[in-house]
Amino acid sequence: MPINKASKALIIWLSILALAIANGLFREAILLPAFGAPSAFVLSGLLLSALIIGVAWVSLPLLTRRRIQ
Repeated sequence: MPINKASKALIIWLSILALAIANGLFREAILLPAFGAPSAFVLSGLLLSALIIGVAWVSLPLLTRRRIQ
């Protein structure tokens, strides 16, 4: 049974949400004690940006229309 685009988009959004929560936990547990607040927040923001771009890159084939040849 094929999954429609709305379901795929919801799965992708929920995966980004899970990564954002994991990023926050990583920031609080590892980055803040190691680097202090200003650096930890910058590193966390850069890491989350990279993760979101990675999810978008991986999920693009799931959302594109396939050609019938």
